[in-house]
Amino acid sequence: MVPRATSASAVPIARAVATIPREVTAVYFWNVRQQAFDSYIPNGGPIPSYTLVDADDIVLVHVR
Repeated sequence: MVPRATSASAVPIARAVATIPREVTAVYFWNVRQQAFDSYIPNGGPIPSYTLVDADDIVLVHVR
């Protein structure tokens, strides 16, 4: 996996997800360099490939 550049606004994904007032089941980010989705799946999901959220990231968030 090639790490993507992050800015000074980067926040750990778990902290960002904790601010959402719903149960988050998955977060996806389109990684242009890899041409694939990076993902974060809380609660026992696979090792996340998306670990830092930047202020300008556009993400898909699946909630319950």
